[in-house]
Amino acid sequence: MLRAVDCVRDALGKGVDPGIRETVAVLNLLGFRTRQSCEGHVNEQGFGLPSPWVDIDLSIQENMVPESMIKLLLADFQRSRKSPGDARLRWEDGRIQSGDCHDGLERVRRRIETGTLAGDDLRRLRATLASRQREMRDFTEFLKNRLRERRRRSGG
Repeated sequence: MLRAVDCVRDALGKGVDPGIRETVAVLNLLGFRTRQSCEGHVNEQGFGLPSPWVDIDLSIQENMVPESMIKLLLADFQRSRKSPGDARLRWEDGRIQSGDCHDGLERVRRRIETGTLAGDDLRRLRATLASRQREMRDFTEFLKNRLRERRRRSGG
């Protein structure tokens, strides 16, 4: 599946970000068709989305409804841990994402555009991104364990 993910290209010819590649692969192996993803980015000016995310195709797939299944997986994952609020994974409009809702990200973008984002803000933004990426990696490990359990039970 990782090889298949490595072959995916967007309209600009760019591949799946290395930091979200494994998440995309394991979600697909579990039967969730992914549509888009990003590992999260913050450049020197603070531009970028400081949060990893994966969009899921919400049509019925492999005899399951993805939204309800993803919500169950996220609930199981979150029951087993204490995640900081700004890193906690959530489901919103077909997207698994970590961190602020769209409105919170827009407030950061406006600060960037007006030049009011300071050096300390940029450091905090990068630290927040790192925490959110760690949360997505932990969720990916949780999903890999689920996949192993499923294979063990089916004898495959």
